Amino acid sequence: GTRLPCLDCNDVIEGSTTLLTGTRTSAGCVCKEGTFNKAGKCVACTEGLYCAGSHALPQQIAGYWAEVQDSQSLDISVFACRNDNECPAGTMSSCASGRSNTACDTCVDDHYPVSSGECLPCDSSSRLLVPLLLLVLVILVFLGSVFVVDLTKQTLNQVVVLTSLVLLLTALQSLSAISQLRIMWLKPLVDFFDCFPFSRSTSTSSTCLA
Repeated sequence: GTRLPCLDCNDVIEGSTTLLTGTRTSAGCVCKEGTFNKAGKCVACTEGLYCAGSHALPQQIAGYWAEVQDSQSLDISVFACRNDNECPAGTMSSCASGRSNTACDTCVDDHYPVSSGECLPCDSSSRLLVPLLLLVLVILVFLGSVFVVDLTKQTLNQVVVLTSLVLLLTALQSLSAISQLRIMWLKPLVDFFDCFPFSRSTSTSSTCLA
């Protein structure tokens, strides 16, 4: 019989090859590991991506977040994340549980960040923090109007109580600010901050305080 000439895989997908010799169809032309098919050409994976080859799409590696900008040309943007926990390896645009946005830098609404990289749902106690702080502020203003009129006429105990309340509020505000710093706290600081509901909010999204 008549022998048909072999078809070069480069004529099908530039830079491709076959997994087995004697492949009978053009579907057997695939990209090598470390490359992926981009608009009919096998191109090398960029930093932050893993390419298994064949017909598979690239996957993001831990610590990176990837997004397809154009599904036709398969243009991919890759962003470095703060750590491997927030951006796990896997399908592009994957984030740790409860996280979203570019590079997984934001907790979804009504969630707070934890040291594992995830964002957990807010509990009811954290929602009461703002009204509680407002109540404390109102009390301090009232006490100030009573006591600060003339401190020389107040007893030492009254001055001590007022000063203690002011220091307490200042300490709470300081702890709130410190706990929201983008730092991977180590034990026992993680356990300490977790005791305070205000430490479970994040400044980049709707938080438990909303």
